Amino acid sequence: MLPKVDMEGAISGHSLKQCNIKISACSPDVHIGLDMQGVNYDVSMADSYQQCQKRCTNDKHCHFFTYAPETFHNESIR
Repeated sequence: MLPKVDMEGAISGHSLKQCNIKISACSPDVHIGLDMQGVNYDVSMADSYQQCQKRCTNDKHCHFFTYAPETFHNESIR
């Protein structure tokens, strides 16, 4: 599990890949105000954290996501 770091405005969570296979490994909850620290595998635009989570779920290399909404304090990451 990756460390979670406070980051105001961020929304983070896990890929939902395991939800269809191993119920115990499925973690559908999102974490408001937290960043799942790790390597930034991909940076792309998304309209919502749900869209971001879906992209992560559909990408075989993605395990965690962090979504930065329009209100996120760092404009370069939005």
